Amino acid sequence: MKYKTPNNSPNTIPPQKRSKSIGIGKYIKIILFLSLLSTQVNGIPTLVGYLAVIGSIAVIVVVAVKNEMVNFQYDRYALGTILLFSVFFIADLIITPTVTEFIRTCAYLSGTISLLFIIPNLVHVRDARYIVTRITALLVMIGLPTMLVGDIGLLGTHVLAWPMTFALIPGSAGSKVHVMQSIFANPRMLSFLTTIALPLSLGETIDDYRQGSLAVLAVNAFGVYVTQSRAAWLGLAGAAAVYFCYRVTGEKLATLSVVSGITVVAVGFPLAVLIHWTPITAVINLTGRGEIWQTVANLVVQHPLRGYGAVDTVQLLAPHLPSEHVGKGTHNSYLRAALMGGIVGYISYLGLCLYAAAQSVRAGHNGWWSVGGAVITILIMQAFASFSLFGIGLRSGMFALLLGYVFMGAQSPGTVIVSTPTLTATIRRVNNVLTR
Repeated sequence: MKYKTPNNSPNTIPPQKRSKSIGIGKYIKIILFLSLLSTQVNGIPTLVGYLAVIGSIAVIVVVAVKNEMVNFQYDRYALGTILLFSVFFIADLIITPTVTEFIRTCAYLSGTISLLFIIPNLVHVRDARYIVTRITALLVMIGLPTMLVGDIGLLGTHVLAWPMTFALIPGSAGSKVHVMQSIFANPRMLSFLTTIALPLSLGETIDDYRQGSLAVLAVNAFGVYVTQSRAAWLGLAGAAAVYFCYRVTGEKLATLSVVSGITVVAVGFPLAVLIHWTPITAVINLTGRGEIWQTVANLVVQHPLRGYGAVDTVQLLAPHLPSEHVGKGTHNSYLRAALMGGIVGYISYLGLCLYAAAQSVRAGHNGWWSVGGAVITILIMQAFASFSLFGIGLRSGMFALLLGYVFMGAQSPGTVIVSTPTLTATIRRVNNVLTR
């Protein structure tokens, strides 16, 4: 199934602008992805990575607007929800103003909106898919030796082996190897990348086969396995189930199934854990998530209306957690939204994610099924991970970017297209008013 090209893709840019857009797109997709990677690479300070992301986004947006290279597209329902959620960030900033929170709030909002609504219009989805799948496969290959021999040196730094081991061949005690983490500080980052790269690689192999596509697919599938993430496996299984439901029953029932399924995973499962429902807590090893989720719930009860704003949730949780869990995040993105925005923020974020799930099916119906599958996988993984759409880290940034492509592919009634000449003229008018 081929992509239905949206009106504002690089393929429909006026001829006089097209070469300029394609030229910058070659650099955008590499620079942006590498800057996102830098936020989690072992040995690079997180702040340096965040500054790299903010700088990359700022340069890309300024150049794009200045040169009027493409039209900007946004989904007004999604944008409205994000703006509603931003009210809680700003309210908390007004009540408890600090320089750190001001910078974090500005970075969260500007970064998320740019990655969600602007960057996807500058890089064709095929190009973005190509660079993400190739770099991810390269990261798997870099981490391969550490599974067998432990830590290795590379270009003056070290690629570390995760202490945990597993049987590469199930049931074979002699095949124990280290869980792969590659250049990252822990396996979760590589697991996330390989998990989204798998449906993207599969989509390229089936719809747009290029030299090496099959090898890249195999390497990324291997990466999903050797990072040993149960949340990743559940997310991929859920996305596959939605795809087969779509093929058998059609778009409407597939949409109903994915919205219902994510509601169960995002709401029903944590609730069952919080009330200590034995059929869940006695069977599933949550590796401490139950205690963390209970702590999050207790903190939300203390600030149910506005939450805690754009805080560092790891630092916020630390004084309230048992010592063995200090340094961990919420391990549930939906509860993280409640921590940041209170009950209303939780409902808003959950609604946005359910809307994103429905739009992923719609995008798949229009031929963008590999991107839609990646987003559905992320939405399921969020029930067990600490990242969310808001942020400029690797996982948050990639989530926002892929969701932007989903909105582009879905072409829902809520889609609004603003030409860059119109945007540029508006900016100039605002600037004239402010400088009078």
